[in-house]
Amino acid sequence: MGKASKRMKRRQAQKAANREIGRKESMDRKLEEKDPEVQAIEERLEGAYGEKKYSKALEILAELVDKTKNLSPEHIFMGAKSYFEIGDYDRAAQWITNTLTFAPAHVEARLLLARICMMKNRAEDGMAILNLLLADGLATLSEVQQEAAKKLWLRYGEKAFLTKFPNLSALDTLPQPAKDVAESVHQAEENAKSDVKDLLRRLKEKVSGKAAGVQAESQTKANAAPEAPTRAEMPTPAAKSAEVPTEKPAAAPAPQAPAAKVAPAEPVVPAPAAKAAVQVDASNTADVIASVRGKGIPRAEKLRILNAFAGAAYLADDCRTAEEYLSAALTLDAEDEATLKNAVYNAIALGEIEKAEAFAARMRFADFAVLDEIRAAKGL
Repeated sequence: MGKASKRMKRRQAQKAANREIGRKESMDRKLEEKDPEVQAIEERLEGAYGEKKYSKALEILAELVDKTKNLSPEHIFMGAKSYFEIGDYDRAAQWITNTLTFAPAHVEARLLLARICMMKNRAEDGMAILNLLLADGLATLSEVQQEAAKKLWLRYGEKAFLTKFPNLSALDTLPQPAKDVAESVHQAEENAKSDVKDLLRRLKEKVSGKAAGVQAESQTKANAAPEAPTRAEMPTPAAKSAEVPTEKPAAAPAPQAPAAKVAPAEPVVPAPAAKAAVQVDASNTADVIASVRGKGIPRAEKLRILNAFAGAAYLADDCRTAEEYLSAALTLDAEDEATLKNAVYNAIALGEIEKAEAFAARMRFADFAVLDEIRAAKGL
């Protein structure tokens, strides 16, 4: 009895100590919530995050961490989402883990983690997260969250997953896009080859035509007053080299050397240029992506097709649709140089310079043409 009594007393003392620690932490948290300086930093963080200035948000978050260790789960998640938006998926995953440590039921964090898994070729892990989210049915998700889960299922899901993750079948009960999915997929499969050939032809003509247009402009400069160049008209480094005065001897090798860059072997979209009137139906983007992903063709061919569709959207001045195709391509190969290069140019066209820098940083080799475009976009 003596030993049992001592053990009980020790347990009671430990519980009392834990209660006291919890009380002090609660008081400290309340004091910090009333700290005007902490509140001001939190407001700045929320403002930068709301304006989608993600690098700035991360800088402010670092200030907040210096001031307090009691970050709210929402502010931790803002850090995760900010890292995701600038392309640092590994740090994003770490901050998602931190978010879920303090808020295990945080739906947005779990959806973002599922998306990262799928983008890094870990579709099964991502589907396992979705399956867990749906354990209590769709009613536990908001309409926005249901739509996000549905998009992930349409883009990365396969029927084979339903055997292992039966909860995913609930996503099939959500409303389908206005256009019949089966019909869209079938149409995309029928026309994919001919469409890709036509798009590649247009892209090559565009690149070649651009170089020819620069030379023609230099010859007729005296006949027409030049207009102030817009951002979309700024030449690529290859086009700059084509502006060398025509008075130099034709045999001179220096002006002709960069010409090989005009028609690259890969169907890489050039830096933002005047866009041709190519029409792209953005309403069935998810269907086209699903069709390409489901084709029994080599991965390199899938990458080529997705980049071609992205190129068509880019030329049609629909950079958001181009972004969807490029994101789908990067899920197949996160280190594909051609796709990353196109993603840089597309991000610049969208005015998202931080994203462009993140994509450029992921390239295995530094590309001075890409870096030159980023510098120009930043006004350097």
